[in-house]
Amino acid sequence: MISDEQKVWRRLADAKVSRRIDSLTVTGSPIFADQEIEFGAFTVLCGMHGTGKSFLLRLLEQMTCNYRSSDDSPPVVTEQPGRFVIRATSDGVAIVRTASFTEEFGTRWDPQVGIAPFAHILRPESMLRMQNTWIRSGDVIRHREDIYAFESVEMKETTRDREGLDRILGLGYTDRRMWDVTWYDRLPIPSGELRSGPGYAEHTFVVEASRGGRTVQNKTMSYAELWVHNCLWAFRSPCPDDVLLIDEPERGLAARGQGPLVAELARLALAHDVQAVLATNSRDILARVPPQLIRVLTPTASGVRVVKPERDDQVALYRNERPELRGLVFVEDDEAAGFLHALLAVLAPGLIATSEIVAAGGATAAARIVRDLSKIRRVGTAAVLDADQRGEMTSPDGRILYLPGSAGPESELLSACVDRVDELSTSIGKSRVEVEMVFDQIRFLPHNKWIPFAADSLAVPQDVLRRAMLRGWLADPVRRAAADDFVVRLHTVLLGER
Repeated sequence: MISDEQKVWRRLADAKVSRRIDSLTVTGSPIFADQEIEFGAFTVLCGMHGTGKSFLLRLLEQMTCNYRSSDDSPPVVTEQPGRFVIRATSDGVAIVRTASFTEEFGTRWDPQVGIAPFAHILRPESMLRMQNTWIRSGDVIRHREDIYAFESVEMKETTRDREGLDRILGLGYTDRRMWDVTWYDRLPIPSGELRSGPGYAEHTFVVEASRGGRTVQNKTMSYAELWVHNCLWAFRSPCPDDVLLIDEPERGLAARGQGPLVAELARLALAHDVQAVLATNSRDILARVPPQLIRVLTPTASGVRVVKPERDDQVALYRNERPELRGLVFVEDDEAAGFLHALLAVLAPGLIATSEIVAAGGATAAARIVRDLSKIRRVGTAAVLDADQRGEMTSPDGRILYLPGSAGPESELLSACVDRVDELSTSIGKSRVEVEMVFDQIRFLPHNKWIPFAADSLAVPQDVLRRAMLRGWLADPVRRAAADDFVVRLHTVLLGER
């Protein structure tokens, strides 16, 4: 069964926000290689310090400012030479924004056509400066120094909002209320009246919560506590920005809350039609985000290149890291190990990067090892037995699982491919006759020799053949549903709830 969080990530991978930044093209930069950087509905930038993550966020924010002419253009983005082109979409209308910088002429902007989506960076320093000055006194929201005119509206909160916040902070609020505040700077206006509009109206929030028998507000909350409220408010605000840019969302937050934070931000981005671009080096955040939503800033001889990885282990590879071992999976034999590896490579590549699959030498041995290691907490352990052993062994903590299907792994793959020979032969580059001849011959061999013999006869690596056969096996909807459910349960046993 697919979890609610997995559904959110899958939807975000294909989502098209109505007002969004589609790409940034960089040429002639001394920092970045010439390239086009694509952005999705939810994009996470990572890379070593100094590779330009924060610079990219500032560039996106500045280049989406709306102006009328070269005399009314945004301020300088960078004093580093280069040409930058933003391609965006605003309610179905394509927008192109171009800026270039040279030491001789400074920043030059092409005339604006259309209104670009507005991008804004969430900055902790401005959050603390503004939010700490607003308080709730009785039923009244007011500024401590009463120097602003403002309007406040209490925001509605759902059960999912409360549950998401509790997973992040773990403070067990018994009550929480939040107000969205629009304040107007008292600038001199000819009419002598306050008015809203660019340069006049700003948004902030006031939050009040009960925990540990006392009531806390903005001023008395911890840095991390207030920062989390700020991030969540930015998505839930009645007037959210089109694109939210967050630099190091993990700031000040305990490691256990960083994964839940990015999961909640993803849910809110999807629910409120807001594009999000995050810059982070948090392992807990990166482990939570599917690789197709990550962009790795990688130094090369021609400059920093923004790379789109295909698997979780590539994220660590591009960042010159070795993924931390977080799970040990014991199976019956090498064939079971090959089947499980191929299955996870397709459905859960992150588990391949952080787990080790070990052939234990039989079902009894695999189950015994997991029971002996049951008290280990730093690494998750599980025994995955063949499907034809289903029900033979159980464990009270759920650490004994069974491969999806009803037969041994070799029989499962072979039976699924007998009727899909054309697809299999095409995927491995062999003729139908060659594949059929091999299938006919392996019937006389022990089952644990089927895949090695077929791979050797067809001159195809075992992992390539096994993965091609697995794709045919997964083409059946019933098998695919069972495989998805198995992966979710294995992930829960090894890594805990997601």
